[in-house]
Amino acid sequence: MKSFFIYLLIGVGLILLIIGGLVYKRSTSQVKPQVVGNQVLQVVATVYPLADLVKQIGQNRVRVVSLLSPGVSPHTFEIKPSDIKNLQSAQAVFTIGYGLDNWFSQLADGLPVKQVYQVTKGITLKQLAFTHHDQEEGESSADPHYWLSTVNGRIMAGNIYDILVALDPAGQAYYYKNLQILNNELVKVAADGQEKLSSLSTKDLILFHESFNYLAAEFNLKVVGVFEASPGRQPTPQQLKDIYDAATRYGLKVIFSEPQFANDSLKPLLDDLHLKLFVLDPLGGSVGRFSYVDLLRYNIDTLYEALRD
Repeated sequence: MKSFFIYLLIGVGLILLIIGGLVYKRSTSQVKPQVVGNQVLQVVATVYPLADLVKQIGQNRVRVVSLLSPGVSPHTFEIKPSDIKNLQSAQAVFTIGYGLDNWFSQLADGLPVKQVYQVTKGITLKQLAFTHHDQEEGESSADPHYWLSTVNGRIMAGNIYDILVALDPAGQAYYYKNLQILNNELVKVAADGQEKLSSLSTKDLILFHESFNYLAAEFNLKVVGVFEASPGRQPTPQQLKDIYDAATRYGLKVIFSEPQFANDSLKPLLDDLHLKLFVLDPLGGSVGRFSYVDLLRYNIDTLYEALRD
């Protein structure tokens, strides 16, 4: 009899364990676990190179959308319904500032944009020598194309890392690893650029648009003329004379256009001065320059091909 009760107790215990397990399984299948610090951040950037920098550091923890489509100039931006949708869902927006993407302020007016960031902390801004962008009241005539430099790219990347960590502290180690990979790539691009461009005997540039002051300064090149001193406007007779004089004085053989602008207006200049046309790209997003790193490498290689003897 005693053994009977022992077996009975064991049997009851097993039944209770089974029932308890079923109840636990049922309860856990009905309650979705909370994912803390692992949600995908929804981020918008005004221009493609900035969007790609965020993407390179954020990778799988961040979804990045560029408001400005590849191949489109910031000076001719037109709002699309998808832009409104992306801004409404964005947890953060990264902007360039300094007159280049002032349209963002108008676009975002009235929208629930939570955080807006510029990533210029630690960057020494240059002044535009030839061009005047549409600045906001009180802004200086700072050159907004500061991303076109490997040095500034690394500073921007560090600022983006700090911002992403503030938004998503759980991703710090992940972001830091990606930051180190990006920095290593930029160091290599800079070294390759110095090796190539330091060998040039011609270091003077005439540009279609004043976008490459930072890249030129990094590699000891000099912008001596700009065809379109006001974005979207034809040069004045005096500006054209200055370009002709600069090309003659420096013995230049090339001029650089950009894929975001039609270059038909350059033809008389090319014919008169027997200049060759090369294309530099400040914004990227097309074949051969989908990433920020590849964009810088493309421009360095183009400068080398155009200016070497």
